[in-house]
Amino acid sequence: MDKYLFLIRCYVGVAFQVFLKDKKGSQNGDGKKRKREDSGKKGRGKKQKKQEESEPAQEEDATDEDGKWADLSAYISIIEEGPLCPVNFDPDQESDDEEADFVAMPHGPDGLRYHLIDIWIDELEKVLEFEGGEESEDGAQDRKIKGDVPMELLLRPLEKLRVESPYKPVRIRATEALEDDRLVEWGIRAPKVDEDEEVDSDGEWGGFDD
Repeated sequence: MDKYLFLIRCYVGVAFQVFLKDKKGSQNGDGKKRKREDSGKKGRGKKQKKQEESEPAQEEDATDEDGKWADLSAYISIIEEGPLCPVNFDPDQESDDEEADFVAMPHGPDGLRYHLIDIWIDELEKVLEFEGGEESEDGAQDRKIKGDVPMELLLRPLEKLRVESPYKPVRIRATEALEDDRLVEWGIRAPKVDEDEEVDSDGEWGGFDD
């Protein structure tokens, strides 16, 4: 079981590595590929060039439908439809064969959800780059995330579990992950305020009236 859980951790970590840390390298690679394609077009005939120019540019736009983070968005969507789906079974799932007995496809056990929730921030921290910030009053140093990182997209699966899961233990575990101190340290979340320690701005309690 430990090896299986470690394998899942590796897959999540490598996915973050590819879609976040290696993003610049992949973009440079696309640039080189584009140059090779452009050089290949030089030897084409006028008729073929004219045909290519007349084709609509929809195909190019479709490859970058979600902008810079299209691949990451697709990966997050797969995770949300699979192991981090809020429900175990999709009641709206339809069968292709109406005559055959049909059982809704399970999205995975809650144990797998707990594991992914627990490692999500850990593996994300490994690939993020930080800028050193100022030390706070308690001596802790704030670390700001360097570069353009879509944290809202990355935390979306946990948000969905927190809001949409019908099982309270899953919602609690997702809430705890979203309240991780590191997210506050990175400037993603605001510090949690303890209601018991909250003081009235008008002053201290004046006691009971006589």
